[in-house]
Amino acid sequence: QNRPNTSWRQVQNCRPQWGTLPDGQYSFVDIPVVANDVTGIKVVVEEAAMTWNHYIITELELLSLTADKSGYRLIFEDDFSGQGIDESKWLTQYFPHATTRNSDTVYHIENGALTLYIPEDAQNYADYTSMKVSSVQTYEKNWLHPGASRENFSDVPLYESFTCQYGYFEMRAKLPACGGGGHVAWWLIGTQDDAQADGSGSAQNGEIDILETTFLRTNTFSPKVHAWDDAKLSEYVEEVALSGEYVNQYHTYAMDWTPEGITFFVDGQIIGKTTNSPNYRMAMLLGIY
Repeated sequence: QNRPNTSWRQVQNCRPQWGTLPDGQYSFVDIPVVANDVTGIKVVVEEAAMTWNHYIITELELLSLTADKSGYRLIFEDDFSGQGIDESKWLTQYFPHATTRNSDTVYHIENGALTLYIPEDAQNYADYTSMKVSSVQTYEKNWLHPGASRENFSDVPLYESFTCQYGYFEMRAKLPACGGGGHVAWWLIGTQDDAQADGSGSAQNGEIDILETTFLRTNTFSPKVHAWDDAKLSEYVEEVALSGEYVNQYHTYAMDWTPEGITFFVDGQIIGKTTNSPNYRMAMLLGIY
């Protein structure tokens, strides 16, 4: 939980990470008890009162988890403050073009949080797979995403609420506590604006997995990039195990996507970096599978 009134006892034994602390200036300190959504504390001290591990603190401020984003502008957000999913922002189905079955999202919203479910008696997503899914997405059209299917099983209207090329993405979430063999993913897919009328010929179908982790290993994260048919995009797979409790506590997952590459974060800690990135529009999905 946030601790805006962090006590003196919580910081009195912390050492600065670099240099000295002249009067009126500040440094960063590591503090294990700091909340999940901050990465440090700004500490202003009195020069005369300094010893190796004892400071008189004249100012204390929790620092934001993310780096300074001056020059960026907010173009999409959802705090799930309503009673249901805002369908002007999210399609409450999973790639309906790639199945003849009902792919409606199963969920509830409470206290500003979206919870996705896969009921025990849920049917498989499609005839050709044993996968079950509950997911939301910001874009849909016929023939979208080769990972869904290379075939088009149902004719669907275009749905578009949010796509972009490059940017910073951030989400606070708790991971599933159900165990079992499934996984959770927050990911982007190319919108395939270069495709032919029959969906073929697209090289703009790359995929970025910002958050991917299994139900059994909720402290092991696998940021990925899949090129699919994008010959200019490099495949990337990382697997990073972190300490901490990710099921019952909120953590912040993030990605910074630039023309030079992609940086993946968990609670402000870099867990992966690429050296190139998709150079076309992408749409967003969030689901359990």
